[in-house]
Amino acid sequence: MEDSGLEQLPKELVREVLARLSGARDLASVACSTRRLTGLVEDKLWGVLVMGRLARLAGLLDSSPAPPEWWVGRSWRERLSALVAGLPFEAQVFNRELENEQEDFLLSSYDATCSLTPATARGLLRGDAAQPMRFTARYLCMGQMPAVVEAEVAQERLRLAPAGSSPFAVFGGGSTSSAGLCIGEEVEVQWKGRRSHPFGWWFGTVQSVRGNRITLVFRQYPRTSVWHRVKAPIKPGKEAVVNGDCSFGYVGGLRRLTGGEREEWRRHGAPHPPAPEQLAALEAAAEDEWSDEDEDLDIDAELAAEMEEELEELPAAPHAADGHGAAGAAQAAGAGVEAMDVVAAEEAAPGPAAPPGQPIALQLGQPAGVAGAANGAGLPVVLAGGLPEAAPHQP
Repeated sequence: MEDSGLEQLPKELVREVLARLSGARDLASVACSTRRLTGLVEDKLWGVLVMGRLARLAGLLDSSPAPPEWWVGRSWRERLSALVAGLPFEAQVFNRELENEQEDFLLSSYDATCSLTPATARGLLRGDAAQPMRFTARYLCMGQMPAVVEAEVAQERLRLAPAGSSPFAVFGGGSTSSAGLCIGEEVEVQWKGRRSHPFGWWFGTVQSVRGNRITLVFRQYPRTSVWHRVKAPIKPGKEAVVNGDCSFGYVGGLRRLTGGEREEWRRHGAPHPPAPEQLAALEAAAEDEWSDEDEDLDIDAELAAEMEEELEELPAAPHAADGHGAAGAAQAAGAGVEAMDVVAAEEAAPGPAAPPGQPIALQLGQPAGVAGAANGAGLPVVLAGGLPEAAPHQP
C-alpha cells in the first residue's frame, strides 16, 4: 500500500478512493493493510457498496415490520457478510415461477424465503459490476405438493407483503368493504387453488359490485380464458369459492391500491387502466351479473359438503403425485374413504379446462415442477479485514 502512495494521501482523498472500490474483498484488504487505512475504512463505505448494488433490497428490509435478525441494528459490514453467506429473508415475489413455462402466475405476488444466489454473492465479493443481482426464492408449499424453488429472481421482482396480510389468513378478517369501489378500479385480491394452499395476491380490475360480491376481470388473460373473469364473493372472516365452483379456487380479502402500487404492478406487466369506452363496456356487461339466488347462498360450505359426499362414493385411488401412495390406498380401504377430509378431496379434484393454447393462472391439482435447481454446492466466504467466515450458502 505504501508503494502505491495511498498511505501518503490526505484522509479526504483516501476516503474518495476507497468509496470507488466495488468489491468487498478489495475493501476488506485495505482495511487490514495498515493501522491508518484501517481507521479510514468506515462502516459507511460498506453501506455505499451495498446500496450501490442492492438499494431496493435494503429499502425493503429497512421498511419491513419484521426484518431478519441479521439486519436489525447491524453494521453495514455485518449486513453484507450475512447477505453473501446466503442468510434468508422473507419477501413476496412478483410473477411467481417466471422461468417455468408449465406454470403461469401472471400478475401475482407470492410469499417466499429468499437469499442471494451463490453467483451473485461471488460477484459482490469480487466487485464484478456486470454480475446481475439475483436471488433464490423458496415458495411456501402448495398443500401436499413439493415446495417450488425458483432461481435467478431479479431484485426488481421482490416486494414486502401488504401490511397486515398473511398467506394463511383472510386479509382484514374478511371484512374488506366494497363501499366506494368503482367499475374499472384496479385492486389486489387474495386467491388460492385449494384450501390447503397459501394465498397469493392477484392484480385484477373491478367489473361489477353488488354488496360484497364482486366480479373481477383479469385482463392479463385473453377473453377466451376461463380465468379472464371471475365472481369473487368477499365474505366476512372466511374464504369463499370463486365462480361458485371449487375447481376455480378460493378468494380471501381484497384491498385497494395506492397510485404507487398500481405503477409497480405495471412495471411487472399489468395492462394500462381501461379506456372510457372499455369502462362503458364493463358497466354494460355488469348488468344481471349476479342472480338473486346468490344473495344468501353459502357456496363455500355447500360445495365443500358436496365434495365430501362425492368422494365417499368413489373407489380409493392411488395418489402417487401427492405422496399418498399405497399406504394411503390401504388406509382408505381399511378405514373407509370417510376418514379423508375435504382438503384431500379438493386436491384430487381436477381444475377447470382451459381453451387450447391459452394461459392458465393456476395448474390446480397437479404437482408444481421445480422452476430452477438451487445451487447446493455451498459458498464458503472468507473476507479479509475481520469479517467473519460465513456459513455455506443454503438454498
